[in-house]
Amino acid sequence: MKFIFFFIFSFSSVLVHAEVDYRVPSRDYINIKGGWNIFYEASMERENPKLAKDSLLKLKNTLKVIEQKSPYSSLRKLKTLKIFLMWGEDSQHGGKKSGMRFVRKGETIKRLHYDNQWEHSVVIYSAVNLMYLTDMWAKKALTHELSHAWHIMHWPDKYAEIVKPWKNAKSKNYTLMLKTTRIVLNPKHMLPKTI
Repeated sequence: MKFIFFFIFSFSSVLVHAEVDYRVPSRDYINIKGGWNIFYEASMERENPKLAKDSLLKLKNTLKVIEQKSPYSSLRKLKTLKIFLMWGEDSQHGGKKSGMRFVRKGETIKRLHYDNQWEHSVVIYSAVNLMYLTDMWAKKALTHELSHAWHIMHWPDKYAEIVKPWKNAKSKNYTLMLKTTRIVLNPKHMLPKTI
């Protein structure tokens, strides 16, 4: 019996997906100031400068397209965010294969594997994956995260005008992409209906 317990305990870590620790060891970032406050992982610049250059260019171009379709007043507020471009799985400190995330203020207190610098930011977990995405999907993914940021900056988490259509779609078990329900509050301050 002891052997079985030891065997299960020894291999349980393989079965559990452990989060990448972005806090320890601490990571160095290079900051590019401009229209957006972009940070990218310094080790990517040192070890894979082509990826750093190409992924930053793609990120800037994607943000430029989003800017062209967004109201100025929305952009002014969204540009208070930091944007972190991580190297991904090839980073010497570890990383994720893909994904993006909006990190709200105070979230790094609860999520101890998040870098403390990520407060009020959008994190792109993999420059490699960003390069893999088509321009359309890169734009959609980044717009999605900026929409989360907009939501949290202006409305409560469970804002009824957003939650009701989502729950309705979920209850009907929709699996296809649904047309976004436009919230009619003050249209000139909204993110664009379609990008």
